Amino acid sequence: MSQEAPQGRARIQNALIELCLERSYAGVTLPDLLRRAGVDDETFHCYFDDLEDCFCSFYEEMRDEFMLRVGESFAGVSGWREQIRAAAWAIVDYILEDPGRARISFVEVWFAGERAKLIREQAMSGLFALIDQGRLERADSFVSSVTAEFVGSAVYRRLQAAIESGDLSGLEAEVPELMYAVVLPYLGREAAEEELRMPRPERR
Repeated sequence: MSQEAPQGRARIQNALIELCLERSYAGVTLPDLLRRAGVDDETFHCYFDDLEDCFCSFYEEMRDEFMLRVGESFAGVSGWREQIRAAAWAIVDYILEDPGRARISFVEVWFAGERAKLIREQAMSGLFALIDQGRLERADSFVSSVTAEFVGSAVYRRLQAAIESGDLSGLEAEVPELMYAVVLPYLGREAAEEELRMPRPERR
């Protein structure tokens, strides 16, 4: 493959992100994308079947990077609360590092078809599994696996709303409240309230 080939794919990716941020994925057409990327139809179809395939290919790469970073943060410390806290900060850092990328991952995915939603659901299942490990923290726990899905979905919606609003200035300040919501059903109110006073962990 020539050097121009990966550059063409990168131009398509950058153009798609730009257009999604300007008008939302629902307002993007393939001719728009080709003009913005400066590639012809033949070049586009060397990589992708159609516009949805293009979005999903890039979104899946973003999803994999996101899950790798969250998973590494979770595994890098011991103790479920500490692991969830580290993962929460990794998610917030991911969002603040590139708000445009975060909008694609958290907002535009809803407009990109069923395949994109399936890719998102796979990521959500991974996050739910991390939260669900809280059930192992207490031998007398009667919390079901559904709790992780309920709590995780609520946290996701809160992050999604902040990204969609375009105002991320208060996102870091929300982490203790999000941690409260996650810890409460597993370890009780006292432990959850401790999260409201917990400082950010040192960066590793």
